[in-house]
Formats: sequence, C-alpha cells, structure tokens
Amino acid sequence: MKKNMKLISLVITILTFINIFEYKVIASDLNGEVYINEVFGNDIYNEFNIDYSESYEIWQKFLDEKAQTDEYLGVPYNASLYVASPKCDPWQGYIGTNCTGFVWHIISNGIKNGLYEETGLNIDIKTSCKWVPNVSGFNNMGFSRKCWGGGGWWTFVTSKKVHYYEFTGNSAKQDMLESGVMNKGDIIWCVDPASGREGLAGLAVGSLSHHIGIYMGDGTSDLWWHSGVSSGEPNSICPITGVVNPCTYVVIPWSEKVEYTIGDVNGDNNINVDDASLVLEYYAKSAANLEAVFSDDETENELYIKAADVDKDGEVSVDDASFILSYYAQDAAGLFPKWNTLIKDGVQDNIRNKN
Repeated sequence: MKKNMKLISLVITILTFINIFEYKVIASDLNGEVYINEVFGNDIYNEFNIDYSESYEIWQKFLDEKAQTDEYLGVPYNASLYVASPKCDPWQGYIGTNCTGFVWHIISNGIKNGLYEETGLNIDIKTSCKWVPNVSGFNNMGFSRKCWGGGGWWTFVTSKKVHYYEFTGNSAKQDMLESGVMNKGDIIWCVDPASGREGLAGLAVGSLSHHIGIYMGDGTSDLWWHSGVSSGEPNSICPITGVVNPCTYVVIPWSEKVEYTIGDVNGDNNINVDDASLVLEYYAKSAANLEAVFSDDETENELYIKAADVDKDGEVSVDDASFILSYYAQDAAGLFPKWNTLIKDGVQDNIRNKN
C-alpha cells in the first residue's frame, strides 16, 4: 500500500512538469444505419407482432452459458461450404461446422433462446435461422432449414444498412483491439486483403480465405469464438486469427450500448488525475466498509465501475489508480500509451518486487 501511494505521489509530481494534452479516443467510424439486433427485431415483429430486439446483456449471457458446455466447443471444423451442425443439433446427420455455419447456428439459437426467456414465445430454430445470413447458395441445397435468403453477409450488411466498423492497413488488428468499440458478442469478419480490397469491400469478393467469428473479449483483449481454419480443428475460444494473417477486419456490433472509456471514471472524456483521485476515494471508502459509489444512478455507476477497473481483475483498487496516472503521464508526454502494455508492465513489476 505504501509503495503504491509513493508511486502515485511520484507520478503526480512528474505531471506538474508536463504540458497537458487533451485525451481523445481514436476509433473507426461507425458505418450503416441500424444495429444487427434491430434487423432481427424487425423480422420478429413482422412475423409475430412482438417488439423484441435481443440486447447485449441477453446475447452475452447466452454466449457465456454455451461457453461452459461442449454443445459447440470442440466440434470439428469441416471445410465443406454448407456445414452447420454442432453437437447440440446435428440436424444435417453429422457433427461438424465451418465458420459461417457455426456463427449462423449460434446466432439463430441465441435469438430463439432470448425470445423465449424474455417474451415466453417458444419458436423452432427453423424460424429464427431464416433471419440470419450464412453463405450464398445455402438455400438452394434442399436443406430442411434456411438462412436469410438475400445472399451472404456482404449483401446482408449492405442491403439492410447494418452498422459496422472497418479496420484496415498494417496495424488493423491492433487498431481494432485498441479502438474502444468492441463488445462481447460482436461479429468479426477477417477479410483477406489478397482479394484486392480491404474491409467490407473485400468481403464482397468471394474467398475461402475470409473468416468469421464472435468476439468474446472484454473490449481490448484478443479473444473470439470460431470454428477453426483447417480440417478437423476443434471449435474454440482463442486469440483472433484469420485464415491468412495479417488480414483486415469488419466488426459488426450486436447492439447499441451506452459506452464507457477505460480510465475515464467521471465521464468527461479525459483521463487524468481527477479520475485517479475518484478511484482512490472509492477504494478508501470500500476498505473502510463505507458505501462507495461513483454515481447515484445505478446504470451509470456500473459503467463508471467498469471504467475504473482498469486491469479487469473485478476490483477497484490502488493499482487501478496507479495505471490511470501512468496512462495520463504518458499521454501528456505524447507517448501514445496502451492499456495492455501498461498493465502487463505493472504486473511484471509487482512480481519482481514480491520476489
């Protein structure tokens, strides 16, 4: 505790000699007009006259539950174009999925599950799966189930004007993970730039080297859920990887969400000493068994707690305040700090100090 307080004092002292620069979040532009859950919500309303759009909360809960089972995880990758039969539902007569088949099935299953939990309407997956895109030609194979009939994902996104972000160039993956726009449950397309185009334009060019999965990280972590890239590879939750690397990325956000910025505890779009002070105040009250809140509004308070828990260890602590101050000092010096690097270095320093 004393060491952390000394570190905080030292950083504050350093800051008095640094010119202060305004903190700005740099992120990809949000393209499109509607979120994908709203598109599915329109389908539900048109068919059942029920106003339901699956929220991040419900979708993420479903993903977390399925991630604890072998219903999808471990299912072998099958490179055949139309394979979409996980262990929980081998409706094609065998067990296996490719990347598009996995995403198509788990989204369809998630909508079915959420619709029942939230409205009591129990539908067959044959109904929900026809709202979700797969690959062009799927509906011509004579299967008992259909996907969205307008074409593949590129046609779905462009014709429905679905919101998406693009990340291109040599640092595309790093930019994506540091953009601040990622949420668990978002759809990620890895687009092979060898198609001659990047981002969504590249997705318009049919290629077996494109790859799709579902983001499973905390907004900055490198983690997604996908169905392999080579024959027999098991379905897994792992670092984001394309069939070819490096590649460019299209991120389709699941829903609109009230955003927070890591480290910006008071929501003023700046990361500075004020935020670190609020974290220390919160920590002191909590340690003294006093009521500790950032806001009287419950929803807002939850967002600020997430913003304050910089190292994502589930606690608002002195370490978080220290990371915020370190970020502020580097940003003010024009060093373009990265949270992942700051936290990794801080953890390693703690280990060395303990030894």
